[in-house]
Amino acid sequence: MSKLEAKGRDILRKQYYDRSKVAREAIKLENGRHAVYNTISSKNSLRQHESQWRQFATYASEKYNVKGLKKVDKQMVASYLNELKAQGVAEKTLKSRVSAINHVMVGSGVWKNNQKVSLTDLRIKGAVSHEKGSRSVYKPLTAKEWRKANQGAYRANKELVGSVAKF
Repeated sequence: MSKLEAKGRDILRKQYYDRSKVAREAIKLENGRHAVYNTISSKNSLRQHESQWRQFATYASEKYNVKGLKKVDKQMVASYLNELKAQGVAEKTLKSRVSAINHVMVGSGVWKNNQKVSLTDLRIKGAVSHEKGSRSVYKPLTAKEWRKANQGAYRANKELVGSVAKF
């Protein structure tokens, strides 16, 4: 485990253990959403952020030889996101990676809350390509495509499908 990964993991765990403190005040954003980068509410969120951070830390350590949080910058994050996009990673995954990076960097105090990375801002500045990631995260086929590909199964169960649609 690299120093960068260990430091990020420690920050994320501290945010999880400090979740009941006054630090939970939400930061209202311009678009009406709330983002809290100084606390993590659930064990599942902690595990997810740790996994996402581990992958970014591995990338930054191997590609840029980064050992400390102060060396991480937005260009490095943009490069990481572009590499993920080239691998065909879904939009939702890109957003969760950005969230984990923001949790560590803002939580550590290296970045101020107004310095956090935004996927939209990186796209506007041209640092990340505008094409969104894969949209078929959960379903490989639409309903119409499935019916066409599985005509026999659809015909055999058409009555069930119709009764479910009524509810």
